[in-house]
Amino acid sequence: MRAAAWLSCVALGSVGCAEASGGECPAVMPAGTRHPPSSALALERIYASARAPGRIEVGGLDGAAPRGSSVLIGGQAVEVDAAGRFRVELAGAAETSVEVASAAAPSEVFRFRVRDATVARAKVVGEAWGGAGSVPNDLIFEGDRALLVRSGDGALSDLPFGHGADDCSRGLRFAEHRGRGSDPWFAVAAGAVVYVSDARLDRVYAVDRQTWVVTSTFADQTTIEAPLSLACPADVDGDGSLERTAERFRPRTPQALAVMNGRLFVGMNGFLRPHQGACPAIYLPSVLLSYALDRTAEVARLRLPCQNPQELRETPEGLLQVVCSGEIDQPESGAPVAQTDGAILWIDPVRLEVVRTQPLDRFAPASALTQADVTIVSSLVRAELLLISRTGTIERRQLNGEAVDSVFRLTPGPGGLVFAPSFDTDRLHTIDPRTGVVDGAPFFGPIVVGSGRPLFEGLQIVATRPGRAGVDFVGPDHLALLGIASKIVPLNTQEVLGP
Repeated sequence: MRAAAWLSCVALGSVGCAEASGGECPAVMPAGTRHPPSSALALERIYASARAPGRIEVGGLDGAAPRGSSVLIGGQAVEVDAAGRFRVELAGAAETSVEVASAAAPSEVFRFRVRDATVARAKVVGEAWGGAGSVPNDLIFEGDRALLVRSGDGALSDLPFGHGADDCSRGLRFAEHRGRGSDPWFAVAAGAVVYVSDARLDRVYAVDRQTWVVTSTFADQTTIEAPLSLACPADVDGDGSLERTAERFRPRTPQALAVMNGRLFVGMNGFLRPHQGACPAIYLPSVLLSYALDRTAEVARLRLPCQNPQELRETPEGLLQVVCSGEIDQPESGAPVAQTDGAILWIDPVRLEVVRTQPLDRFAPASALTQADVTIVSSLVRAELLLISRTGTIERRQLNGEAVDSVFRLTPGPGGLVFAPSFDTDRLHTIDPRTGVVDGAPFFGPIVVGSGRPLFEGLQIVATRPGRAGVDFVGPDHLALLGIASKIVPLNTQEVLGP
């Protein structure tokens, strides 16, 4: 899916130069009315939807009401479960209304409009903010601004609300190093600093978001002793000559990042060379690096027991979760194939030791997210999800009938749901970890973000806006990055949820 190109900037002896695309311009904040205040209900997690002729469904997602309480819906008392959820079917129709109140505060009555699910789902998707540059690879929400990694442009953009990279932004283009262009991949923000991995130059940049200056660079030049035997000759040590065997290697190709406990964690996937002729893709061993944020020269290393880390994520228990896809090979004509087994690792971030492993065979896992004691895992190569219970039971969920598909990153959705973006169909699916249902309440179907087949736009990343939708802000609560079409599309789940 990638073909990086380098657009250089004049920055002699620098690691980057500030960039303004069309100049800075004001944020375009949406008009709207916040939900009325409620002492007992999270209105942004409650829905009312027409489900069948003459019937409506009213329900609440995780945390919609105090657990163990009851909710009055159309005058009927409905019990709230331990997750803060409730659900009831009533007589009614679309575009009517139903009254909802907490039994704990019966005088606070809220009138919910009953939506037609298909119509409301379509309204979730807004007009594109604008373009996303060449080979956009990552997007994260920071307050009311968005940080966009443009791999093909070798750039990081900071976008004001409502604008794309081709409109107006500020940011940074990363400079060449020894004649080689930058390939920024993923980003993670921590306070006023954003960390960006450079997959081509084997380094991570720390960028000050106020000055747009690279304040430090993390690059591990140490070699690790390990005898290697490659399927085809490749340049392992970077001296320009090809080797079939080697006694040591240097960690290569950073992609996934995480910041936790004052440390920066970097997943070095070891990708060395793509498929060429009869030779498969070549990978070096994958390594996890751990840096103190203020000491770039001191690094701890863990050689991972699985290949190709795609994602690093902090768990509620304070562990570092590493998702390894296994080595992926894509012949010049043909679908991508997992060449080695994938796995999820849970790592003690202090001792840098693996404390638990979930083997996943040739599933090619891309992302994993745990909600309600269920770990949902997506795949880089198929339209399928795995639901893994705490006891290790695995259930499969098919998203569509595509022979090949990719769900690059799972994202928390509203009320305990999980968003799964399908790259090859431009559909955003919701998974309910508590029920295992795909595209159930409150959306009752996939959200159509792009045109889909035959000219799909590549729904790649969904970023979540901080805060409570309809309470802390109005307007979009998520942003979708369409990688092939190179555009940013706002999503507003309060077209389905809320009064």
